[in-house]
Amino acid sequence: MDRAYFEAVGNVLQDYLKKSGFKFLKPNEYKKKVMQKLSLDQNEYIHRSSYDDINAPAFPIGSGTLYLLPKQGVVSLPYKMTQVVNYKKDYPKYILIQESIAL
Repeated sequence: MDRAYFEAVGNVLQDYLKKSGFKFLKPNEYKKKVMQKLSLDQNEYIHRSSYDDINAPAFPIGSGTLYLLPKQGVVSLPYKMTQVVNYKKDYPKYILIQESIAL
């Protein structure tokens, strides 16, 4: 999975949160809050939120990691797209295509 993949997942999460009434922080507030909560300095924040380096998780947590997606204003676990999108409900035509290919 690369940065574009995680950004796509972040976009889905962002849409879900917006629909649920979540209020996003302004970019500078997001950065300040993330740096504070994860005890990151300026250089660590830049490195771990870099669009070039998705392989640098922001913070290990339990058996997983957190990723910073500042473009979407989200801190996220490394979700797979199938965990955040209900393809059967949202994209029923893709399920039919997938089933026809599997046969």
